[in-house]
Amino acid sequence: MNRFECNFGDNCPIDVLRRKFCKKCRLKKCFDMGMKKEYILNDEMRKRRQNMIQENRLKRKLVSETAINIAVDSTTYKSCKFDHSIDAFANHCKSGDQFNDTNNDYEEILVTYSVPDYIYDKAVELEFWSVDRPVPQNSSFNDQEMCRLSELFGAINLNPMTKITSDYQIDIVQNFMKKSITGQVISKLFAVYLEQIVQKNVKISKHITAFGTMCESDQIALIKYGSIEICFLRSILYYNFQCEYWTLILDDENSVLFNLDLFREHKKNTYYNHKVFLKKMAIDWDMDCRIIDLMTAILLFNPDRPNIVHKEAVKFQQHVYMHLLKKYLQIKYGTECESRTKFLKLLNCLQDLYLMNDKIAKNLVDGDPDRRMPLMHEICDRNWC
Repeated sequence: MNRFECNFGDNCPIDVLRRKFCKKCRLKKCFDMGMKKEYILNDEMRKRRQNMIQENRLKRKLVSETAINIAVDSTTYKSCKFDHSIDAFANHCKSGDQFNDTNNDYEEILVTYSVPDYIYDKAVELEFWSVDRPVPQNSSFNDQEMCRLSELFGAINLNPMTKITSDYQIDIVQNFMKKSITGQVISKLFAVYLEQIVQKNVKISKHITAFGTMCESDQIALIKYGSIEICFLRSILYYNFQCEYWTLILDDENSVLFNLDLFREHKKNTYYNHKVFLKKMAIDWDMDCRIIDLMTAILLFNPDRPNIVHKEAVKFQQHVYMHLLKKYLQIKYGTECESRTKFLKLLNCLQDLYLMNDKIAKNLVDGDPDRRMPLMHEICDRNWC
């Protein structure tokens, strides 16, 4: 401070405009405000600080390069392992093994995609990006999201179950009222319910714009192979979790009530599968039909269905409804932690349905040996030997 001189009696005003006019008065004000000489770095300390910064940069660069190498090695290993699995799967298909009830309950389905998941997430983000409404990201739905939700909820609510008119369906319901309840009778009743769900799905899909953009073969595959899962998902709406029984509404005039224990007679342990699925859903769906509606759309647009031609287009639409479900949960619960946990648990429940699909289809077909229910047989046809 002694090196500087003030030409105005050491009393210069120091503010934003005049802070550079007098170095001595500015430095004096700094000391008056609490600046310490000990905090001022000399040349040696500055050099030492620069060396530390350079060392930290080198360490970060080394860690980054190591992580990249590990990721590459891991990707190579997974690729080799996947190629090996593909070869094994191909050899298994060539062996011509027939369907066997003693096979493992869960079969692994290998499907490859050329587009990674994060690309779909980014595409969905751009799909719903809006510059007209500068609101916080998760506080509400934007216009595009609201259009999708209104379209889905409206399509489901405006399309009730088709009235039972087929002779064989009426006969099954009447026999249910007259005869003792057996596992085969329950299979036939669920087959009637499945046929009603299929017809409802067709009506709903006609009101969903995204479904209409799919090619005809993909539309048929999505309806055919997704209806069983949608059937059992939407049966949640009619299930009494406390007493463990369904009240299935077949149409405006017919409904049936039966207990979960009746599934004990079914093959391939579907009773246990249903029990686990219902127990999970009892905790996670919170009696919210909107959650079931969004999960229905996620099941409908499943790119893993057989015979799908445009998998990327189907998968994009599935990600759209996954995004809407995730955001709906964020708005409903208010916290990222709780909503994310719910979201992952609900998707896990859908995976349980996916693994049950073929078992349920096999039991429904076996429950109608006379093939009096052509629509059900078409939906459940898996080309079994």
